[in-house]
Amino acid sequence: MPAHGIHVKTVEDHPLDVIPTMDEPHIPPEIARDAEVDSKISDHAGIPDAHHAKYTDAEAQATVKANVEVGDLKAPTKALDMNSQKITGLPTPTAGSDAVTKDHVDSVVQGLDWQPSVLDELDTPPGTPDTGDRYLVIATATGDWAGHENDIAEWDGSAWVFTTPNKGFAVWIEDVGRQKNYNGTDWVTFGSTVDHGSLTGVGPSDHHAKYTDAEAAAVAAVEVAAHEELESPHAAATAIGGKTLGLADGGIAVLPTATENQVLKRGATGWEAGPVPAEVAVYKAEAEPAIAADSVAIWCDTTVGLERWWLIFGTDGLVTGNKKVEMG
Repeated sequence: MPAHGIHVKTVEDHPLDVIPTMDEPHIPPEIARDAEVDSKISDHAGIPDAHHAKYTDAEAQATVKANVEVGDLKAPTKALDMNSQKITGLPTPTAGSDAVTKDHVDSVVQGLDWQPSVLDELDTPPGTPDTGDRYLVIATATGDWAGHENDIAEWDGSAWVFTTPNKGFAVWIEDVGRQKNYNGTDWVTFGSTVDHGSLTGVGPSDHHAKYTDAEAAAVAAVEVAAHEELESPHAAATAIGGKTLGLADGGIAVLPTATENQVLKRGATGWEAGPVPAEVAVYKAEAEPAIAADSVAIWCDTTVGLERWWLIFGTDGLVTGNKKVEMG
């Protein structure tokens, strides 16, 4: 090698397999063999506090859900879209701004004290209840329920806990799909104890009169008597005598009184009584038939384009004497 020359070391000069160990003084400490690096990694792996927990996506989501509360999140600054989902598990409100359940609103409107629903009405405790199961105890209660008629029984996982109802308690009975409320003595079907007089905003004049059967009959009798004393709107009719018939033009037709086996018919001079026709003849022709006096007939006018049916009363046996009414 020439004096004062520059020599560049290469891999050929110092192959990797002859690199000295870390404790050789002429090798920088940051240079190490693979085995030595592996030993340090192994040492690091043995220190528990030096590692982060490893989660799958599902585990991470479950951990967040279990430990992060909505109240810990930033206060919203825009409308919260519930995507048609319900908010459940609301407590009984204590402040005017608290959210409330429909049951609570209904109870306030109807003057009822709503309780959590019950499964059914029973007189004997079920054999294998689940924690939280609730029942209305009915007569005559047996077993652990003996002496607790009308109470609400709830299984707490080890024993039955009873709630004695106050007047106004109301519950939904799930197995039968109806509501009952406690009237102070018994549980009755919802609505049968609602007092109309206790509604707010309703005055005395907003109530219908209440009558017993006897009172209703007396009122009806008075109304009937008053109706019978009404004067006829056609004052002249009573002076003329006989039966009257109101006409379309506002006038009055006076009808004679027919005797047994007679009919009233329209004669040449007005309405008159006469014998019952023996039979009703039917004519089908273009020309109107002449009908005998005191006879009745049906004529079908067969004139093309003018087909009509007529009821004809004969007065004198002549066509000119016919009194007819169009039937259609």
